[in-house]
Amino acid sequence: MATHILDMDYSDQYDFVLIGLSCVEREHRLAWAINKTMGWNLAREKDLEVVMKSGLSSHARFSFRHPEDQTVFTLLANRSDSSVLLPEWGQFDYLLKIQEDSHESEEVIFGKIRRVPFVLAALELPSEKVRSIQNLISS
Repeated sequence: MATHILDMDYSDQYDFVLIGLSCVEREHRLAWAINKTMGWNLAREKDLEVVMKSGLSSHARFSFRHPEDQTVFTLLANRSDSSVLLPEWGQFDYLLKIQEDSHESEEVIFGKIRRVPFVLAALELPSEKVRSIQNLISS
């Protein structure tokens, strides 16, 4: 029997900036600190559930839509009890996904994020190089 390989191309859906965050605090403490520093209002949403090889994986999710420019900021826990959302970036505890163009430049956002208490490191992750990008598309 012939084997068929389905190759999904998500390249047209890379309309976001992805930032990896290292932080030892729990997700609600990080969201609070980001809200305080950035002037956002990240709010807890239903966990992101992703089907992985090891089964269903649930990751904490917080989001905020900026009222001026409609930029959507989503904070995701990269690690759960059973798996990692983006295994190739497993060294990061959290992911910050920025959709649409913000009224603030990426450099300004990065500067503020790096000043957030509890954030040990922040690095932009090239979304076109993320092999498990399908895990983020629905978030």
